[in-house]
Amino acid sequence: MNAKIGFIGLGRMGRGMARNLLKAKLSLMVYARSPRPLDEFDGLCPIASSLEQLFDYCDVLMLVLPASDQVEEVVDKFIAAGVKDKIVIDHTTSYPPSTIELAERMRTAGGTMLDAPMGGGPPQAESGEITLMVGGDKQAFDKLQPIFQAVAKSIFHVGPSGQGHTIKLAGNYLSIMYTALYAEILPFAQKMGADPDKVFEVISACGANSAIFQVMAPRILHDRYEVGFQMELAIKDLTYVKRLFTEQNAQSPLLETGLELFHAARREGYSQGDTSEVARINKRLLGLSK
Repeated sequence: MNAKIGFIGLGRMGRGMARNLLKAKLSLMVYARSPRPLDEFDGLCPIASSLEQLFDYCDVLMLVLPASDQVEEVVDKFIAAGVKDKIVIDHTTSYPPSTIELAERMRTAGGTMLDAPMGGGPPQAESGEITLMVGGDKQAFDKLQPIFQAVAKSIFHVGPSGQGHTIKLAGNYLSIMYTALYAEILPFAQKMGADPDKVFEVISACGANSAIFQVMAPRILHDRYEVGFQMELAIKDLTYVKRLFTEQNAQSPLLETGLELFHAARREGYSQGDTSEVARINKRLLGLSK
């Protein structure tokens, strides 16, 4: 593929993705506001000194940003710079109505926007084994296969603009709420005298086992809260889901309870830690920790 790629978002997920683009011998220029994430790309690919330089260079702009606000800011500037025949791929977990609006603005300006949020974590981003759920123009999706295949193992076209982000939020809702369930019941089992290792061993062999359980249960049972999915991002995603429920006049009692639990954890200072740290609140209330 001869397209020149501009890349913004060299965080925990983006770094690995950018490295895999280089491994695939694709033309890449990276940009970051802070110089620190750029150090490892010095000498490996061009580094843009400004957004304007990146926009002028690229045919395809890839975004891996924290939230829709940042995506909107960048895409606004990209459109103002001129996007005829150019493509935006938004890998952020963004708000679907925002995505749909931005995609329409890109189309009107002569460009294309695909939403392509990711499934998986930093290890999968590093190994090129993330899952992509892509919404938007199918012809553009087909054209961009060399890029997608460089960073992902499983690639799905899921429908029109916004559907990638809708499905991503559904998946994140499930994984975050599973974590809230584990944060409640696993410390309680410990309070009742259950051996943490036996709890994990038995549930792992039962129908309640899941990939999320395998990741989150050891963290909660043994207080090993290494950061995988930052709690602040989980709160952002649940807030997006809550907004969607409200806009559709749908009831969401479980969501509201879960969101309040994570807000409580944020108030206690855990928002920059892993989502599993929500268990700290219940452990303290049960007298299992200070």
